[in-house]
Amino acid sequence: KRPLVLSANRGRGKSAALGIAASALIDSGPIKLIVTAPLKSNLDSFYKHFSPKSKSDINGDFSNGSQLRYLPVDTLLQQKPVADLILVDEAAAIPVTLLEQLSCNYNRLVFATTNYGYEGNGKGFEVRFQQTLVKRYPQTKFAHLEQPIRWRNDDKLEKCINQSLLLDCELPVLNKNIIDHNKVTFKEITKQKLQNNNQLLASIFALLINAHYQTRPADLEQILINPNIFVFAAFQYQELIGVSLIAKEGSLSQTIISQCLGGRKPLKGNLLPQSIIAHQGAEIAGKLQFYRIMRIAVHPDIQRQNLGTQMLKHLHHVSQQKNIDLIGASFANDDATLSFWLNSGYQLSRFGSAKDSSSGAITAEVLLANSQPAKKLVNQLNLNFCKALEYKLSGELKTLPSSCLLLLLTSQRNFNFPSPETSEIAELKRFTQGSRGVSMIDWQLNKLLKHYLSTHHISELNNQENKQFIATDRLLLLIDAVIFQHSKEKIIKKHKLSGKKSYTEKLREITQSLLSYYETD
Repeated sequence: KRPLVLSANRGRGKSAALGIAASALIDSGPIKLIVTAPLKSNLDSFYKHFSPKSKSDINGDFSNGSQLRYLPVDTLLQQKPVADLILVDEAAAIPVTLLEQLSCNYNRLVFATTNYGYEGNGKGFEVRFQQTLVKRYPQTKFAHLEQPIRWRNDDKLEKCINQSLLLDCELPVLNKNIIDHNKVTFKEITKQKLQNNNQLLASIFALLINAHYQTRPADLEQILINPNIFVFAAFQYQELIGVSLIAKEGSLSQTIISQCLGGRKPLKGNLLPQSIIAHQGAEIAGKLQFYRIMRIAVHPDIQRQNLGTQMLKHLHHVSQQKNIDLIGASFANDDATLSFWLNSGYQLSRFGSAKDSSSGAITAEVLLANSQPAKKLVNQLNLNFCKALEYKLSGELKTLPSSCLLLLLTSQRNFNFPSPETSEIAELKRFTQGSRGVSMIDWQLNKLLKHYLSTHHISELNNQENKQFIATDRLLLLIDAVIFQHSKEKIIKKHKLSGKKSYTEKLREITQSLLSYYETD
């Protein structure tokens, strides 16, 4: 229980050090090593310096009984294979939520991370994940590689690059860590002001780097030169506390729209309108004007004080003033992020079919309409999403967390599940009385649960003053049982039940709580 965090700027040889260390460990075996990174190509330097004396086959099995496997992060979290040690290269480019899951599943870990560079976000890793790691494992070790391997110490070109691309920018220090929302002001920061104020530019970019693992020097270039990208900043007492990047999209030509309909995405940028046209065939999306929120970042010292929500309200107000039809975003889905957008009035229009290569999560697209044509479009897209969801839960969305499905069923207005019939209610009552088994009423319980959730908002379910209050953990158990249809063994383990008898008793108890709502109704 002593994870190692190995940090370095670019060119210090941390990936090489991992490769050399892995070679020595393999030769001292037998030992089972797993190496992971955001992309396998991140491990080129690791494999270049991985040269154990023991012979191996093409599967990574060595003559002395040792093993070395590469697994993507999401696969590692899903399969949870046995390993003596997990090596995580470019850890700062992996979302904190995934790193936290990894540290829950394993305690023999090495996290190697670039402080400044192109692979990821060293500061976000330092500020957020390392605190969690030390709290879980107080004996966590830290090592920092200082001396360059690829170039001389104090190299002037390296210093120039770090300064020019803001790879060494630091978070602004705040005098207060409490937000007075009445004192918060919002300003659009023009490109001219950014070019003339290096300190402000560096502070803005530091916030973006800290909040988003995919922030790159290329983003800095776009901020400074792209006329369709805008910067909005939040200040309190003249101190920078939040920032957002907005891309103006849409108003596409008919030629481009036709190409998108044919499955091509010819334009760089214009992510939202092209996605809507290509995936849902809605030509009108190409004619509308969009504000896409590319990034939204809050200073880590004042997070969880509703500044992000306040920033979204301001951006929505600006979009209305500018006669923008739609405002939206695309992001790697997790419960907290999705809840943030849905609670601000955005509607989910689509889940991507492929997983994000860095986060291991599926992509979500959300929209909020201003104009009447846009409102009609967003409602139709959300209706399409709700219709497709039930089918996709047995396929590409079968790994969707039950907590995410609970959030969706209680927040999207276009779900239309029929209420259970009198005869179905009667059968479910017999189940609660012990005269029916689970397999005899599971489809009826599925129908009851989906109707109940779709007719309640998540805020109602969390209201303990509600007479029909059912704890969220019970609803999640029921979702796992009758919507995802997980095995009894999996549910018993996940929800910490004592056995099959406890499982059945719990289902009867929850069903009785659900039925009390319909009896009152």
